[in-house]
Parts: sequence; structure tokens; C-alpha cells
Amino acid sequence: MSRPELLFAERRHTLLTWDNGPVLGLLQDDGVVQVKRPSGDGLPGRHPNREIESVCIALDGDAALYTQADEVFTCFHLDPPFLTVEEHHLDGTKDAWQVALPDGAASWTLTDVLAARTETGSTCYLLTVQDADEAVLLIRAARGAAVRVHRPRNPGEVVHWADAANVVVLREEQGPWPPLLHAEPFSTTPRPFSTTGTQDTTIYDTPHRATWLDGTTHQALIAINVPETPSLAVWDLVSGSLRDLGHAPVSDARFFLDNPDHALLITTRQGTDRAHRLDLTRNAVTEVPTPGSGRLQVRTTAPHGIGLHGLSTTGGTRTWWIGPDGDAQQSPGAVPPDPDLPPITHTWLGTHASLDTHALPGAVPALIHSPPARPTSRPTSRPTSAVISLHGGPESLERDELRWDGLYRHLLHDDTLVIALNYTGSTGYGAEHLRAPWRRWSESFAADLASCLALTRERGIPPHRTALLGGSFGGSLALLGCVLEPSLAGAVAAAPMTDIVRQAARAGEASPHYTAWFAERYSLTAATPAERVFDPAHLTTTTPRQRITILHGENDEVTSYQDSANLVARALAKELPWTLLSDDSGHTPDTAATARLRHDRTLQSLRETLALDAGSRFLSPQ
Repeated sequence: MSRPELLFAERRHTLLTWDNGPVLGLLQDDGVVQVKRPSGDGLPGRHPNREIESVCIALDGDAALYTQADEVFTCFHLDPPFLTVEEHHLDGTKDAWQVALPDGAASWTLTDVLAARTETGSTCYLLTVQDADEAVLLIRAARGAAVRVHRPRNPGEVVHWADAANVVVLREEQGPWPPLLHAEPFSTTPRPFSTTGTQDTTIYDTPHRATWLDGTTHQALIAINVPETPSLAVWDLVSGSLRDLGHAPVSDARFFLDNPDHALLITTRQGTDRAHRLDLTRNAVTEVPTPGSGRLQVRTTAPHGIGLHGLSTTGGTRTWWIGPDGDAQQSPGAVPPDPDLPPITHTWLGTHASLDTHALPGAVPALIHSPPARPTSRPTSRPTSAVISLHGGPESLERDELRWDGLYRHLLHDDTLVIALNYTGSTGYGAEHLRAPWRRWSESFAADLASCLALTRERGIPPHRTALLGGSFGGSLALLGCVLEPSLAGAVAAAPMTDIVRQAARAGEASPHYTAWFAERYSLTAATPAERVFDPAHLTTTTPRQRITILHGENDEVTSYQDSANLVARALAKELPWTLLSDDSGHTPDTAATARLRHDRTLQSLRETLALDAGSRFLSPQ
């Protein structure tokens, strides 16, 4: 199986828990979850039936979810006048219970469900339903207790129910902006919210613009001021107060269920994720050693620890399990390490000149992926070509991970230097770095590109041996870069945004929040294509020497395949060497087959653009 297929298969497996190794679940097409335990190793496990290495659990009913705190799959059957709850344990056993529903439940449609803890520590569930009038109701159900019903006064999706605080938290999506988090007291009847009783409700009148991370019965972890200056805060769900803990930039955070005064914190610095055990009472952190993992993604939170998935260009993939005391265990993933590759370095490239009264930052950050050292018998001992890789967003960042399904490894073994650029406009480096290129993308990216080319020249790589690679907005920058620097070999752009005016109009129709977002960042009403920058007439001013390839899924729900097709047709009419390669995927590959196809086409296109063969030698100068 190819690396893209391995990665796609690995991502489909859900990390459920840890029992002397990762316990994984795979949801099959027939709605059955296959639970796989590690092979028997003679060590005592946490579960009495550990010798059973594979269990199949059929998920049916109106909704199903994995309840992490109990390590069970829970199915819900809305069958008025009762709600039936089935809890399937990972060893194949199950039990069930029922609660009576109020009058009118026969017209309900179940739309969502989440698990929570009661004040006594047992499990309860919060169901979101629509009634006959399509109004939203929230139903709190627990074994052996009468249901409670609440009609939320704020819009949004339920993300947390704090039983002890009698508070429900809803997340109102705001398009490109960070969502609004609303907390409101939970009523006992499905009537409009009223401020009766002794509880002070005024503290809930102002929502927080923040990203929800995790919650307990009394408090929550949220990332505020994102994406410009993300900061971790503890939100007291009883008083409504916020305690800013800092620790920016924050990637994720989770409470330890067995020790809720401590949390696992994931931060990103210099393109690498780091795990920390955070003492919330003292706001003190201790780093958890996870060597070889560039990116860390939280996959599950269980009573005995937190599970992570690690991905790195050099380190491959692995599963990490972090216990409440901060001890770390690991298990290899599907992609092994590549010991031939040297360590990745984070550096700041070049300096920016002051373009006008608003000076840009003095340098641009990048991750440098260097080819392996070669025996002296090889034709060359240094890179013969370079690829400058550009992430999407723009408000995202490049990290050490298996980007492009591990494509960098192939390039590195082709003696190709990879500069993974966190161009001006990326997150993770402060508000000034993020805002600097708004409505001035050509000037900003030209300076970033010049800094990259200064490095490639230092390494003996001329511009005509350098190509740009980008996905989504990074693909747009790759096309722009070839206009700004005609000496480049060309570009490979996957699912790019190629017509900013049309893209902004479509986004504004989908959500009015996008209208101001696009206007703040791009020159939509500029008079000329060059001033609009991401305009078909401007992007097709590349030279006949530059090879341009666009890869785009015909079912892309984010950027327009038709815009890319129109752009390539425009370039071909000018007799420019442009190519459009399509498939039936969305914005990113959604099957193992399309992941492999996109990977192989990207690699082949880069090799053709740089006139490389697969044997680490360039062919002939252009």
C-alpha cells in the first residue's frame, strides 16, 4: 500500500483507549464499528476480556456516539413515550436503560447528542431535537432521573453541558471569524428563557469570541483572541469569570479526567508541536517528552489518560498515550521513520524592505527540509533543485508533519531542498506577521519569495531549478509567485483560489460574515487585475518557460473547479504551458484512491517542472 493510502487508512481509525497499546475503532460502511486491541503480549491489561483482540459493535438507532469518559459506544432510540439508551462496551457486552419523554415528543427529530457528567460523576446526555415547529429543544437525560427540557435563548450548536453549574454552552459559528461561545442557565421547562430565581444571569449576557477546547462540571478551557494572538483561558462556568493563562500559541488543551486540576496542553512553536502537563492551580507547565512527533493531534480523553496522534516528516507516525501524571507511552504508526533524513530546522529568511509607511517584519519564518547526505560516489552531494511549499489559509501555518501525504520525503530523496514557508500572513508568529500582507499581497509575497531565493542561491540552486508548490490559498500564492519571479521553473497548485472577486461573492452568499473578512484582506474593488492580484488576467501573465500545473477536484466545496478550468483555458489561449488535472474529489482527497492519485500527480508534476528523474539527478537545463 502506498504512503497516501497508509495515511488515509490510519486517519480512518479512531483511537478509543489504551490497553498496553492503542485500542482502535474503524467504522465500516455497514455501520458496524470494528474494535481492535493490541496483540497479546503477556502483560496484564486494563480489561478482563483483553484476550479478545477484535470486537464488532453494530451502531443503530437515531444517533450514536463514543462516550470517552466511559469508553462505551452509545446508541439512542427516540421512540416516544420513551428514550432508549444502549451502551456497548469495548469487550462486546452491553446494557440499556430508558427514560420517559414529555408530551409532544412524538414530533421531535433528533439532530445531535453529547455526553456529560452529572454532579455525582455519573454519565448524562444532552440531546438536541427539533419540535413540530422546527424550534430547537435541549433534552438532558440520565439513568434513573426524569428528563429536563430547555429552549435555548442563544443560537448555536451545543458543545458542553455543566450539570453542577446548571449551564449549557453553545457555539455560534461566525464564518471565517472565531465562533461566539454563549453560556446560559438551563431551565426546567420548554418555555422562552426567563431570569427568575436567585442565580445571577447577567454574567451570561456577553459571549466570548473564542475556540472551545474542553470542559468539566465547573469550568472550561477555551482559546481566546484567535487566530492573531491565541491564548489559553479557564472559563469558570459558575461565576462566568475568565482567567487568562497565556501559553500562546495554543493548538489544543484537554482536562485529565482523573485529575481535572491538570490539563494536557499542546502548543506550536517554530513549526513543531509540544505537549505539556499544565497545573491549573499554579499555571505551571512541565513538558511531556514526545520525541520525533512534529504535529500532535488529540484523539481521545479517557479516565486513565489522553491519546495523541503524532506525525513527522522524519519521524513518521505514532500513537502517544499521556497519563494523568505526565508519563508517556507510544506505539508505532503505519508510516515508519526515515532515518536517512537530517533533522528539520526552523529559520528566519532574509529581510524585508519598508514598502511604505507600514514596514513589514524583518524576516520570514520557514522550515527547512534538507536532502540526506550522499556517499561521495554519488554524482552530487548537495541539493540540485528546490521546492518552496506554501500552506493554505492564509491564516494557518506550516508544521513538521507528513504534509501532502508524505510528498516531501520523495522530493528529499530526489536531492530536492524543501522550504516550507510560513509566509507573511501565517498564524503562529503574532498579529503583525499575520496582518502585514493584507491588501498588499504582491509586495509582501515578493519580499518573502526573494528571501527564499537568496537561500537557494546560497545552496547553489538557481531560480530555474526552483518550483512553487501550494494548496488552496497556498496554490494561489504559487501562481502569483511565478508572475512575480519569471525566472522560476514553474508551479504546482492544488485546489487554488484563482478568482478573488468570484470567490468572495460565493462566500458572501454562503455567510454574510465573509463579506467583511474578504474586504479587509483583499483589494476586491481595485481598478486593474494586477491590483486585485488574484485575478485571472493577472495570474496568466507567466512566461512560456514556466510550467504550471493545477490539480483540482471537480466536487470541491471550498474553491471553484470551474474557476481553475477557466484560468487554464485562458492560459492555453495565450499558448502558455499550463495543465489542468482533475479528479472527482472535494477540496482535499476524500478516498484512499484519490489521495494516492493527488499525491502521485503532484510528485510527477513537480519532477516534470524541475526536469528531474526519480534517481536524484536533474536532466538538462531549461
